[in-house]
Amino acid sequence: MSVEFLSDSDSPPNFRKSTPALTHYRSTQCVSSTSSSPSSPSSRSNFMSSLLKKVELQNQSRYSKKLPKRTMMIHHPWHNVSIGPSSPDVINAVVEISMDSRVKTELDKPTGLLKVDRILHSSIIYPANYGFIPETLAEDGDPLDILVLCQLSVPPLCLMKARPIGVMPMIDGNDPDDKIIAVCVNDPEYNIYYDVSELPPHKMAKINQFFNDYKTLERKKVKTFKSMGSGHAKRIIQRSYSAYHEHYRLD
Repeated sequence: MSVEFLSDSDSPPNFRKSTPALTHYRSTQCVSSTSSSPSSPSSRSNFMSSLLKKVELQNQSRYSKKLPKRTMMIHHPWHNVSIGPSSPDVINAVVEISMDSRVKTELDKPTGLLKVDRILHSSIIYPANYGFIPETLAEDGDPLDILVLCQLSVPPLCLMKARPIGVMPMIDGNDPDDKIIAVCVNDPEYNIYYDVSELPPHKMAKINQFFNDYKTLERKKVKTFKSMGSGHAKRIIQRSYSAYHEHYRLD
């Protein structure tokens, strides 16, 4: 006996209640001759149980094709996003903090989500879109940090295509914490720059001032050093990319 579905609803029916298939069955099959249906109560009970099981299996198969497995839904921006085919000349950058924000958000490594680390204690704001480079591993055990210069703020977890133009060496506490300086290649105001030395002097002065001051009220010490050019930045990116793949044993 074939069972016909009369409903195209996207949600599975409650099989322990009346279903379109059972309603159709009762209206077309149960009124037929007694020879085509079980006669005793126990036989009818077994028959209905068998029908319910068949309908349930058919619908499980029908709906399981629409629901991806949970593991397929997890996408980690550090591990599942490419650094980019043109690395280190042009790379992907994942935004963690928008320009002009005072909310310090950072990658939560176990989940791949962004978590709020803190609100900056001072009134200063981030001078550029700040994030990390996927498929890299810096000396502090985190992905390599990057600032992407752009006219406008970009929402967190967006991908930006960035051109590295330099690096600002930095010591945070006692640990090295270099910051790659890059420009958004899709921004006509900034994509004309190929080296940090070409930037207006005031632009790098603002970035240095931000990192020297943003932890002062937290009584934490940060020290920045004179920025270096694009060649040095690209070597750091290549080294961090190799360190990532060596650490995680990826090809």
